[in-house]
Amino acid sequence: MTHTPHDALFKATFSDLGNAERELRAVLPPALVRVIDWSTLRVEPGSYVDDELKERHSDLLYSARIGSLVVHIYVLFEHRSEGDADMVFRLLRYMVRVWDRLGVPERGRGRAPILPVVLSHGDGGWTSPRRFEDSLDLGPDPVREALLPHVPRFEYLVDDLALESDAALVARAGSAWVHMVWLLLRDGRRGRLPRLLMAHLDLLEAVHHGWPVEVFAQLMSYAGHVAEDVERDDLVRVFGALGSGAREQAMRSVAQLFREEARAEGLAEGRAEGRAEGRVEGRVEGRVEGRVEGRVEGRVDGLRAALLTVLRARFGSLPAWAPERVATATTAELDTFVARAASEPHLDDVFRA
Repeated sequence: MTHTPHDALFKATFSDLGNAERELRAVLPPALVRVIDWSTLRVEPGSYVDDELKERHSDLLYSARIGSLVVHIYVLFEHRSEGDADMVFRLLRYMVRVWDRLGVPERGRGRAPILPVVLSHGDGGWTSPRRFEDSLDLGPDPVREALLPHVPRFEYLVDDLALESDAALVARAGSAWVHMVWLLLRDGRRGRLPRLLMAHLDLLEAVHHGWPVEVFAQLMSYAGHVAEDVERDDLVRVFGALGSGAREQAMRSVAQLFREEARAEGLAEGRAEGRAEGRVEGRVEGRVEGRVEGRVEGRVDGLRAALLTVLRARFGSLPAWAPERVATATTAELDTFVARAASEPHLDDVFRA
């Protein structure tokens, strides 16, 4: 299954039980926080999101004990920048799926309670109904009061990052890793990413030095993928301001992103050219040839642009021979040069035979 950048960041961060506990302590009612045995917190397998909504939602299911009682906490991450008026219906459907997967309880016992939580990072705060009955048209009193006992009733909790202050994010983060995740989710869109990253280079350095390399790479990959409205040169310049170790890892991540984009653009161009040529000439050969030529040409152009961007960010103004060498490089050579550009100490080393 293909994961979105939001899904990958959410799962990587909150499958860690330490991060999960801090998040749940911040959002659950204090009365529950006090009685949950946090040493029993577990991540349960599976996802309950509708297939057609996986671009918008990610989810994690946790279990924990309160004495002899097992409770489940279902966290749904809303990727979109605005609220979802149908969220309460989706949550009910997902909760029923959880109960179905848990199976029929033993005789004499009820089903395990599920606490629904929505994690939102949309601009402006969460405005959709949080109680199921508020999403129904129950009419005026006294009809409403007469109907209420006969409809589903529950209220979900919302962790609304858009309304959290900087001080609140620091207090609840518990680590540079989660603090950076909160900042990226809250402020990483709408052209704000370069300024955000430049203002928190110290946090990025702390993550790089204090956590496994995969954690830092995940953050850099997410930053690159959500920078759709940011000039790539700006992003590379920010990464170039990091210390040497973090800079090299960040450059590797952005170089990988450039390669992926080049492949995607080449594939899209190839398909478009293939369809057009196939329609005009009415031959399978036209479609195939156009698809292949377009894919290769688009990928090579993207790799050349990516390589020059990274080189200028690392080494400044380039001598005339460098762009000329890039322009004449084969596809295999470009792949090698892009990989080297993130870490080689000297420009000449990038192009060595």
